[in-house]
Amino acid sequence: MTNKELAIASVNTVRGQFHLLVNGLKEEHLSKPSKFTKRTIRGVLAHIIIATDRAYPMLLEKAKKSKPMPLFFGTALGHYFSYRYSEYAGSRIRFGEMIGTYEKAHEKLVQLIVKIEDDEWQLTTKLPKPSNRSLTILELFTYQVPHHFKVHRDEITKTIS
Repeated sequence: MTNKELAIASVNTVRGQFHLLVNGLKEEHLSKPSKFTKRTIRGVLAHIIIATDRAYPMLLEKAKKSKPMPLFFGTALGHYFSYRYSEYAGSRIRFGEMIGTYEKAHEKLVQLIVKIEDDEWQLTTKLPKPSNRSLTILELFTYQVPHHFKVHRDEITKTIS
């Protein structure tokens, strides 16, 4: 497989897992506070959608310029705003629209992947603290996207069980 095919396969796998996760939930689960973060289940789902729609494209853009992500995202204030914004955005998405909203973000992400040139896959960006992890563009899609989803899928499943 080419790097492009690997990246698309990876985000498509996450897409399928997002569908399974949402389809396994009931509307009454959405207001339940997470056992692990300061979000509700609705906020966690919104966070996944926001990451797909905004964070991953930003990571790609930064990698293409060989720049790190803004440090603000790794601060306590950055996390606070992330929690608050995901709750706000989640409150604007009806349960029945979660998959459709994710689908729009996913399709935009796939279109960005399609445009990546062969010589760009090894360009890197750096995540903010506390992780400080360097990621190539390929790792962004084959490691970070699935790992981030898994963390929050596990958060949701452990919260509702």
